Amino acid sequence: MKWVVVKLLVHAAVLLLAIGAGCTKTNPNLCCISETDCAAIGLPNGTQCDSGFACQNHDCVAAACGLDSDCTDPLASHCGDGLCRECSAVGQCPQATAACNLNTYSCEVCSNDNDCKTFAAAPHCGASGACVACTKSEQCGAAAPVCGTDGACRLCQRDQECASGACDENGTCVDAAAAIYVSPTGIDAGACVQTQPCKSLQFGEGKVTAGRFHLVFATGDYNLPLGVVSKPRVAYHGNGSRLAVSDADFFPAINLAGNRMFVSDFEISTTNIAAFKGNGGPGAELTLRRVNIAKANVTAELSAVKFTWTDSVATNFSGLKIYDSPSNVTLRRLTFTSPTAVLEMTDVVLAAENINITQPKGNIFNFTRTSGALSFVTIADTDVTPGVPHIVCAQSPVVMKSSIIWTPRQPTTINGNCTFTADNIAGPVVTASPAINVSNADPLFVDMAAKNYHLQPTSPAIDQADTGPATDLEGNPRPRGAKFDLGAFE
Repeated sequence: MKWVVVKLLVHAAVLLLAIGAGCTKTNPNLCCISETDCAAIGLPNGTQCDSGFACQNHDCVAAACGLDSDCTDPLASHCGDGLCRECSAVGQCPQATAACNLNTYSCEVCSNDNDCKTFAAAPHCGASGACVACTKSEQCGAAAPVCGTDGACRLCQRDQECASGACDENGTCVDAAAAIYVSPTGIDAGACVQTQPCKSLQFGEGKVTAGRFHLVFATGDYNLPLGVVSKPRVAYHGNGSRLAVSDADFFPAINLAGNRMFVSDFEISTTNIAAFKGNGGPGAELTLRRVNIAKANVTAELSAVKFTWTDSVATNFSGLKIYDSPSNVTLRRLTFTSPTAVLEMTDVVLAAENINITQPKGNIFNFTRTSGALSFVTIADTDVTPGVPHIVCAQSPVVMKSSIIWTPRQPTTINGNCTFTADNIAGPVVTASPAINVSNADPLFVDMAAKNYHLQPTSPAIDQADTGPATDLEGNPRPRGAKFDLGAFE
């Protein structure tokens, strides 16, 4: 300690002598490495060490390197001013701390895009201080048009994420020139372009062609059904609009008429009529994304169709009914709250994953001659008549896997030939014919009374499945542990 104090006093004395004499070169034992560094300790700019020496903590010491190859420490692999440093020039730092501070020879977070110019795939300085692919969607390309909160370009998920107001079913933004615009404040004249939308859906549907079939709605309430006018292909983009179709209307909220239809970002708010309905046939497709159902006594009935429903919530739903081959049904990331029934299917191939069913009041599943699989499903707290078949599989080898059925208030009855893999949790079960060989351990939901069906850290449903989807019901990545968690929530 005495030696350090003496050394500091010597440095101070030398500085005073240098300043008093008006010298530009001080004692060769003193040095600084930049204008900022020199100013910080009162040395003239350019106060450097003699050849063969390097500046370390304002002292001249013997140089340790001449080239990067002389530096073997991975944490100090660059030669700067004769010493091995973390960095000595721009472009030597990692993406997370891309800026090289030449006063300290250390890597720090970026402060502007210039710090990131050496990263071709991450040329922008993000809010976290790391270099990222984008900070705004305008920096993303057509293939992945939206800048996510993680600084990566991704596919669009909502109509509102696109300047055109239309996110296509493949996750790219529809060009405004390919869209037909509808607004309650529009006029039924002209071409229904973005700057001059038409007023009525019927007028807009009249503009649909093979190359221009995206109908884009200004956000609002609409008392009209979709799909009344049959076109070979049509897409409806709601931008969060509400379909408040009155009970007196003959047509359902969404009507399929043997064509190919895509509907996104709508809320169906109606009672006593079908949410969507229609007959299919060769090439018939109905795809729904973020189409929520918000009123009671609403059913959905389709036949001979390719049907996809994703990222949606249905409250007080009376059931999805699909009949007749060929029908292929895909359901992903859906929540059913207090449904009278959920799935009733005949002659269908089913693929369903990441489904949450809360307090069903009738049959949960009723399958006849149906195949496929339901995986990562959470069914909780049934409120149905005791002893009735709550899950029925008639001539239906549907596979239930990686799922949780936990209904202590009203135990579940299972009849038929559904197959339950061993990585399910089911209980209490009144009867199961044939018997199912699954765990009946309490899955330990966070708060079942509050309808929080996430898993506690000690849940027996954690890390039980070897394979699974990339995300859970909420879009969180799977898996988070050694294996995939059972049910809809990772």
